[in-house]
Amino acid sequence: MGITWLIVFGNPSALFIVISIIFLQTIVEFLVVRNYALAVVFITILTIFLAESGGALSLYTNQIFTARLVDIIIGSIIGTIGGWILFHEKLHFQTTMRLKKSKVIMRNFRKTKKKKL
Repeated sequence: MGITWLIVFGNPSALFIVISIIFLQTIVEFLVVRNYALAVVFITILTIFLAESGGALSLYTNQIFTARLVDIIIGSIIGTIGGWILFHEKLHFQTTMRLKKSKVIMRNFRKTKKKKL
């Protein structure tokens, strides 16, 4: 985010943005198969340029980057909670047991319903 903010803060021309997008796309294509963590740095810059290339980027630079930062923070919090839920073994065990219990209850319910018919 900081690198992108520095580039945009200089109020670049449209031609510079286009050349930057081409350059960044090339870097991403080479890096994504070798080192995804490093490629993500360039993917972030590229996506901001692509999403905000309509002209509002240079007009509302601070607001756009603040909104992006808030989006990243919210997404990171949701991802952390999701990762904790997925990899918490006690929660996995309890969920599995409740699902098995629900299956047994549903089978018994279906059997009693068929007998009544």
